[in-house]
Amino acid sequence: MRRRKISAARVKKHRAYTVEELAETTGAVEATVRTWVKRGLPALTAQRPMLILGRDVLAFMNAETNRRRRPIQLGEFFCFRCKESRKPALGIADYVPLSRSHGRLVALCDTCERECSRMVSIRNLPNWHAFCEIGGSYEGND
Repeated sequence: MRRRKISAARVKKHRAYTVEELAETTGAVEATVRTWVKRGLPALTAQRPMLILGRDVLAFMNAETNRRRRPIQLGEFFCFRCKESRKPALGIADYVPLSRSHGRLVALCDTCERECSRMVSIRNLPNWHAFCEIGGSYEGND
């Protein structure tokens, strides 16, 4: 079964939603909305149908997004196969220029050996030399 794209973009903060309305508005199923309530989404449960305030939905979904976010540190790449930040295999990366000021660092994941990359400013490339050997063509390359 294909996963649905859940989005809070259509949720209005000054409106109250029933479980069914919120499911339709966000693209989730009703069971998902009920799970959100069990996990801490504030709801007005004293009356039936249960109402959920739009501002609470937006705050809850924003908090969930921030909870899942993991910043990638300097010297790490995001591997889409592993779904984790990883060090480059053998400490080697290539710089692929995309413009005069930015480019991509491309390396192999040290775990699964698949290609992973990271956008980087050319002025920040000298900071990367402490973490990996950089090949490719750029102004600071010897």
